[in-house]
Amino acid sequence: MGDFRGFIHGLISSARQILHNELLFSENGSVPTIPWQAIYDDPTETAHGWNFLKDTRTPWPVEGEQWLIGRFRQHGSPVRQRFIESSAGRLRMAAINVYLQRVAYFREKLAIAIHAAHSSHVAGMIYGRGITEQP
Repeated sequence: MGDFRGFIHGLISSARQILHNELLFSENGSVPTIPWQAIYDDPTETAHGWNFLKDTRTPWPVEGEQWLIGRFRQHGSPVRQRFIESSAGRLRMAAINVYLQRVAYFREKLAIAIHAAHSSHVAGMIYGRGITEQP
């Protein structure tokens, strides 16, 4: 059981590193803190597209739907320079494709971590899709 716990802890640590360093472009704690103890949810809400992130009772530190895109819009930011050619203003499609591959890889790790009791089934599904190594 200790080996399994170690596997899960390593998986979560790896997923957290990918999220902060590669997907959110964290710079020395620049990612907003999630108010875990103050999150509200309404399980009776059935509207299409609604989820706990849209519950107005939760005091989010930033506007979540715009926070990441705001980092892209900041002129001179490392995030913008990574994905947009400064001279022509064109998107760097190769960099965007690599980013999207990392998003997919992060989601695979997250799926296994969340469904640890069923991780062998999820791992089998991932293997069946041909994804056995990190992109």
